[in-house]
Amino acid sequence: MDEHKIAFIICVNDELYEKECVFYLEQLKLPQGFISEIIEIREASSMASGYNEGMKQSDAKYKVYLHQDVFIVYPDFIFELVRLFQNPKIGMIGMVGGVDVDKMPVMWNGERLGMLHTNSIIVADSYMFGAVEGEYQEVQALDGLLMATQYDIPWREDIFKRWDFYDVSQSIEFRKRGYQVVVPHMEKPWCIHDDGILNLEHYYEQLDVFLEEYIAKERLSIFLEGNETARVKETKKICFIMCCNNTQYKEECVSCLQELDKPEGYEIEIIPIIGAKSMTAGYNQGMRQSDAKYKVYLHQDVFIWNRRFLYDLLEIFENKEVGMFGVLGGNDIPDDGVLYLAWNVGMSYACDTQDAGIKQGNNPGSGTCREVEAIDGMLMATQYDIPWREDLFDGWDFYDISQSFEFRKQGYLVVVPCQETPWCIHDCGRTKLQNYDRGRKILLEEYAAFFRNPSYRQTDFSYNQELKEIYDKWKTAIIQFMVLGDIHAAVQCCGQYDDGSIMDSDLSILKKLVSVCEAEMELYGEYRTWRQGETYESVLGKYHQVKFMLWDLERNRAGGRKRLENMLQEDRCSMPLFVTAGIHNSFHFGKILRLLADHMEHSDNSKDLQYLKLIIKQIVPEGTDGGEIG
Repeated sequence: MDEHKIAFIICVNDELYEKECVFYLEQLKLPQGFISEIIEIREASSMASGYNEGMKQSDAKYKVYLHQDVFIVYPDFIFELVRLFQNPKIGMIGMVGGVDVDKMPVMWNGERLGMLHTNSIIVADSYMFGAVEGEYQEVQALDGLLMATQYDIPWREDIFKRWDFYDVSQSIEFRKRGYQVVVPHMEKPWCIHDDGILNLEHYYEQLDVFLEEYIAKERLSIFLEGNETARVKETKKICFIMCCNNTQYKEECVSCLQELDKPEGYEIEIIPIIGAKSMTAGYNQGMRQSDAKYKVYLHQDVFIWNRRFLYDLLEIFENKEVGMFGVLGGNDIPDDGVLYLAWNVGMSYACDTQDAGIKQGNNPGSGTCREVEAIDGMLMATQYDIPWREDLFDGWDFYDISQSFEFRKQGYLVVVPCQETPWCIHDCGRTKLQNYDRGRKILLEEYAAFFRNPSYRQTDFSYNQELKEIYDKWKTAIIQFMVLGDIHAAVQCCGQYDDGSIMDSDLSILKKLVSVCEAEMELYGEYRTWRQGETYESVLGKYHQVKFMLWDLERNRAGGRKRLENMLQEDRCSMPLFVTAGIHNSFHFGKILRLLADHMEHSDNSKDLQYLKLIIKQIVPEGTDGGEIG
């Protein structure tokens, strides 16, 4: 081996990138007495085979294996490598490395160290993954964009026959032989990686190969660190991940999760993601944080009422071909990509601020699941980790359709199970669609193969921005009037729109709150729900609190009656508020009214009792009990 020689080995399939990569290599400074060579491997059948071929062609002690789209911009790069390799314990050096690959072989989902100039289809920027402490820091695996070695160890082309996991594998092969795998300290990034978009066509196939070779066979004691029970525990762990921007909803969602019947020996984890920039970004963050085999991604306004949900989840995932399930899904989804009304399989309780009911499509046969093309993002349960496409969807739409397609691309089934009664309630409100059309266009372009005849036309969907601005003005005016105590002006403003047709949750609720205050003035001679000077946020929280309490009563949840008693004693709520919230949010309003009346029979509040009796007479048919949730 020539100790004064350094070889750069590149697998090439793009001549333009090859020329740019070589241009930068030719600018690097060489230590005195050193020579360099560039070995280009064309038509390699895999990265591992290409790198083995290059390794055989060179007698250089130092070899740098790099992608054709990596450009080394630090002129003293070779000096730094040679200096670090004076330590014989260091076997391999890279620009980016993973520190928890033993738990997260999918490196981009775990904690990483290093620094890089990146240029993807989304953004060009300098990126520090994690600061390196000291001259260098040891990692468990390097990113394959650049891997420099001072010892020749064969690449595992016997098992990695494509373009993924060759880097993690080689890192482990070096560590097996006692060498350190490190990332150096860099003041500025040493490289540019023009990586574009990830190609995951065979990624999960190669992941299975990696897991079989390095975990199932237990060829690496350092990989498992002798902790066999830790891996068993992870397979008996279920994680709930939700993006949250409302503490009240988060707490209600979590309280329902904490009441689920837990299978013996299983661990339950709940990860709220606060301040996510998009649903995909938040879900990727949650996925990285958890080592649970089973993950349930759900909205903060989804409450699981099926106490046997965890048992049902495990039963569904006994079929290893099932990658993901939801409670609502769709087949024959429309080719125009307007999909928010496309769910025709499954069921869910739903509340849109005006009415509460069951959103229902075709229910699979008892004890079975039905394969669907996509599922609604209100709840998406998985038994495999596949990255959410935050490179494509940077908002709050189409993340669910995209992820359904990503699972299907990997050969997994996406299903909806049979539900005798809905497993969940989705307090979804009115749909916000400001950015829907942009996401629709991306979906149809990226996933054209999943549609029969994909067709994007702007005329298929429109969002009325002018109407939204009018809605915003009405909201501001009504809130100002109510804070000032001018209910008459607020009533006049509410008269300008129809509650049943507007696509704005706040306007819908505001109209209800104003009507509550009107009823309170007539019944009590004062406003109780929205007192002068009180903010809308405070009153809205009160409305949600009443709604949650009524749902507790409706499904006989422990503590429901106690919540009712506490609200009545606080004198911050009123019977008109209870009745209005019940009309628009309960599923069996007659039952709610009778429960309220039964409670008031034992109080000395004759006004509320007479008010309830009047409402019952008007709404509940004689001889019925209002029903209940099963």
